[in-house]
Amino acid sequence: MRADAHYVEQLDARAPVTTVQLVAVHAIDCGDSRPVEPSPALIESIKRHGVLEPLVLQRSGGAYHTLAGAKRLAAARAAGLREVPCLVHHVGDDHARALREALTRTPGAPAASMPPAAFETSLVESLSTLQSCASLIKSATPLTRSVSIDLLQAEAHRSMALLQASQVLRQTAVRARSRVAAAAMLDRVVAAVEPERRLRRIALDTAIDVARGVELRVDVNLLEGSLTLVILTTMALLEGMEEPTMTLSAVAEDRSRLSITISQDAVPMHDDVDAYADAVLTGSHGSGPRPVVPVGTLAIVALRRLVQLHDGRLQITSFGAGAQVALELPATRL
Repeated sequence: MRADAHYVEQLDARAPVTTVQLVAVHAIDCGDSRPVEPSPALIESIKRHGVLEPLVLQRSGGAYHTLAGAKRLAAARAAGLREVPCLVHHVGDDHARALREALTRTPGAPAASMPPAAFETSLVESLSTLQSCASLIKSATPLTRSVSIDLLQAEAHRSMALLQASQVLRQTAVRARSRVAAAAMLDRVVAAVEPERRLRRIALDTAIDVARGVELRVDVNLLEGSLTLVILTTMALLEGMEEPTMTLSAVAEDRSRLSITISQDAVPMHDDVDAYADAVLTGSHGSGPRPVVPVGTLAIVALRRLVQLHDGRLQITSFGAGAQVALELPATRL
């Protein structure tokens, strides 16, 4: 879920099982976890915008225990916040341990199952948010209802994109190709990320008119989902940046190829996507422990896999303070 702190101050916290509510920072017990050091950028972002992604807590015996979000909590304390938005689970210790494992899973699983497990962690958060917003929407005020609808739409699109990207990582061949107008597909991607864009207040410029009159033969659902997830995770990457801008553009290289580019001007990205994707998927990290792979990285890896299955190519290029993800696919003129 994505929302500034003031968006949730009117939410009704009486719904059973799982609720979204503001909780005093001094009332939250981090348990015996090691202290975390939030980055200065995160502290500054929280000072300016509040906590955009709620903590996940267990409520048990009158106390709040952290399941996920210790870094956000530390940053909120450093920023001087008295309360933070939280997704509160009224569950027992066994259920809480299962949730904590899903939300903070360490990378000890076999290589073949690691990417789906990482996507599953984000999916748990999205589904919990959907459950909470749905329970609040009937009794909400007009302002809260409007925000809750945006949250529901944003998390529904995120959940679907996570599932589709997870499917991509398991595939070795394209199973369902169909012909689709490239511009219509990109219009649907823009519509899917719009609720998140509004909540995060990120400018998204589009230049996709060149795609009109161009047709692709692809697995439409998986391509739309993978593009959507890369844009959503890039938006999350830009959190705390000064007036970040993203661009989604399409360029017809010639009559037989279409290039789709997702670019942003604030954060550099790892540009050796082929080598890094191979390392992520095969577990070839030398003798050291397997690194924790952010879901944003796995989104790029899934998109790269899908593009390759469609006889295309994907490249990441850094420029200035930002970077662009460009994919090229076979295309035909309508």
